Amino acid sequence: MTRKEYLEALNRRLARIGSEERGDAVAYYEEIFEDRGIGEKDTVPKDMPDPRQASFEILRDLQLDRLEEGEGEEIGKTKKPRASLAITVVLAILALPVGLPLAITILLVSFGLFVGFLSLFFSVASSGVGVIIGAGKELIQVLPKDFSLPRALYLIGLVSLGVFAILLVILIFRSIVRGIRQLLLRQRNKRGAYHE
Repeated sequence: MTRKEYLEALNRRLARIGSEERGDAVAYYEEIFEDRGIGEKDTVPKDMPDPRQASFEILRDLQLDRLEEGEGEEIGKTKKPRASLAITVVLAILALPVGLPLAITILLVSFGLFVGFLSLFFSVASSGVGVIIGAGKELIQVLPKDFSLPRALYLIGLVSLGVFAILLVILIFRSIVRGIRQLLLRQRNKRGAYHE
């Protein structure tokens, strides 16, 4: 095998690594040949490793170097280039005509849902207070004058229903507030963990 054939075979075997690393490896072997005075058409000496063995050693050394540097990435997998800030800004500007109305719509729908749930809680609580006041007034003023067991049980049931409605609204509202609080704490803890 001539020097030229050797270097071509080595170059083919290192095709899965980056062109810069491959160029460095081939240049290293070219330098060895130059130092030993081996020309392009000269035969490669027997003491030189064959291209397969040489490529194996180069790949092994590259993998060890990457592990030591903490990259931990396999040979042959190239890093994807990160988008520059300018490209990100341009893409954000181009997405603005679609993204801005969509964001506003999402914000308004979320606000509408929030106001709807808040008004639902307020109306259920107000209804409960109204039922308690109405049924309580009936129990205190009318029932002693004209007592009837079914009417008394009906009014007591109404008062109980009003108390239940108010307690239900309080429990649901408290659960929602607690859930939002826990969500915010988790987000804060995640941000704190990223900054450490």
